[in-house]
Parts: sequence; C-alpha cells; structure tokens
Amino acid sequence: MDTRFEAGQLVRVSCPYSLAYGRIARVLKTEQCRVDVQFVDLPKVLSDSQRSDCYSTAFTSNDLTLVSGIPEAAFYLLVTVVERDSDRRYVHHCLAHGQGGQSQAEVANGVAKGWYGIGGRWDADEQVYRFTLHRFVLTEDWHEISLAEYVNLLCVLGDRTTNDTTNTSL
Repeated sequence: MDTRFEAGQLVRVSCPYSLAYGRIARVLKTEQCRVDVQFVDLPKVLSDSQRSDCYSTAFTSNDLTLVSGIPEAAFYLLVTVVERDSDRRYVHHCLAHGQGGQSQAEVANGVAKGWYGIGGRWDADEQVYRFTLHRFVLTEDWHEISLAEYVNLLCVLGDRTTNDTTNTSL
C-alpha cells in the first residue's frame, strides 16, 4: 500500500490521539503506509544532522493531512505596518516571506511600499512611503517566525509579500 505523500511536502498531524496533534511537519520519506516526518517548528540553532537524528518520527498516512499553498522561502516574517492618515494611526499585522539574497528589511519595507497595491514614493526625511500629503505607511517592526507559525497564522493574517519572483509552493 502506497502513501499519498511525497518527500518535501508539508503535512499536519491530524490524529487526535497523538501528542503531536496539529503540528506541522515536512515529509522526509515514505514507505508502504509509513511516513517519516520532521517537525518544522524546531529551533534554528539545531544543525540539520541534529534535526534529522533527534526530531524525526513516523506516522501512518491516515494520521496526516496535506498542507498546500505555502510559498517556499528562505525565511518567513510577521510584519507590523503603521498606516497614518492625517491624525489617525492604524496598526496592521501581516505575513511576508523572503528568498535567498533578500534581507528581512527589504521584504518588510516592500510590504509597506505596496500597501495600497501601488508603490508609494519614498520620503527619506521621514523614512516612510508617502501616498498623499497626509497619508503614509511605514514598517514599524518585523520578526522572523518558523514555517509552522507561518502556516498557522496564514488563515488569520494574509501574506503581503510584494514582487514575489517565485511561483513555487510547498
């Protein structure tokens, strides 16, 4: 009996009797009805060999559900954007992802620049993207998050990454 999963795919543990219920993992290998996975919410300080040796486990294919539509990226961010409109201040949180060669600051600032769907004009004096005289947007903060956090937050917060040059997804 073959599994319905392939190496590299993302899955969610869907067996309610498992202590790992709800966790996100990447499929390492499959054989018959056994699926070896590695959880993607592990600390980044672990080396790849430590992750594969100590933090991989096996499930049956019935215990897992495929997670699709997740962009493949070098890093994932939770971005805080501040929108100012005259005397009003609005704080928004969203997700973004970056590719190799991009800095986190570039990706986060790209979110602010494309906030209204069109690029704002950079105002170097105030360090903001200005859309009108009294309306501007700036990136207040961003934090790197794990792939598992990205997957779980994506249903609540949208991904506002701009100029995504890749169309590959996990």
